[in-house]
Amino acid sequence: ERREGRILFTSSMAGMMGLFGYTAYGASKFGVRGFAEALSMEVYNYGIGVSVAFPPDTETPGFKAENALKHSVTAKISSDGSVFGSEKVARDIVDGVSKGRFMITTGFDGWLTSLGCSGFSPTCSVVDALLSVLVAGIVRFVALFYLHRWYNFAK
Repeated sequence: ERREGRILFTSSMAGMMGLFGYTAYGASKFGVRGFAEALSMEVYNYGIGVSVAFPPDTETPGFKAENALKHSVTAKISSDGSVFGSEKVARDIVDGVSKGRFMITTGFDGWLTSLGCSGFSPTCSVVDALLSVLVAGIVRFVALFYLHRWYNFAK
């Protein structure tokens, strides 16, 4: 028995924040994170790590099809984020797994969002832990600005 390894789950940026138009989708992606956090504790003594990828909007045929049907409010909210190529997202996921990260994101906004949402999530280093503590207040302030903006889109 190897007693080592890593399990990777794929969530979404919508698994870190509730967004207009993604009620059911967001709930399922939040669930992936919760499942992964609990599993991480359960498999820790076996030398198994757990990672969750939170990919952003990614240039794929599925994303193009989604945009054709996306509610106008959801489209406005999405326009505040970046769209990344699938190869970049894949590289970031592989890199995050190789570094033992629990929360794997792409782009600066993804990284900031993960710091603001880290809560009880495992961390892979003291530096990551300190950054999340030191930056959390600033991230919350920025998040409140975006939430205000997005709620106004929904009016």
